[in-house]
Amino acid sequence: MKKVFKSQKIEDLVITFNVLEDDISIVLSDEESKFKVYKTIYLPEENRSKVPNLIFKAIFIMPKSKFVNVIKLANAIGEESLRLSCVKGKLNVNVQGEDSSLDAKSLAKAIGSSDCKTNCSLEYLNRILCSKEKLLTGQELMIYLSEDYPVKIADEYGDWFILAPRVEND
Repeated sequence: MKKVFKSQKIEDLVITFNVLEDDISIVLSDEESKFKVYKTIYLPEENRSKVPNLIFKAIFIMPKSKFVNVIKLANAIGEESLRLSCVKGKLNVNVQGEDSSLDAKSLAKAIGSSDCKTNCSLEYLNRILCSKEKLLTGQELMIYLSEDYPVKIADEYGDWFILAPRVEND
């Protein structure tokens, strides 16, 4: 592969990457496809990401702008975490500060639900949804909840994040 790079002008090469579950395939070719060079890189078992099979009790679909506004309000209270809960098929958000609180009820209706609640870090929600990078770029969010379980937040483009629940010490 190194010899191909040295023997050709880089602007004449077409480089294709195919990322699969266990490996990455790289194909170098010229524009007319007179030649192709294949290289497969196998990922070591310990470096592969393993996404756990999570089962959620409640799934909510809502406009991202609505959830971002709630996060911004929660930030103003100055706490580190917020509570997401599903009560009677509705998404509720609660933040309890020393001298102020936020209690947003019925933000979205659930698709297949049973009552559950979990706490999330506001810092990570800010990074995912409110930072300049806006890691989830879609306009709709899917929020997956279960009792004291990781929260999954996804957009309509298939991008998603899993947040570990924030454990409160009693």
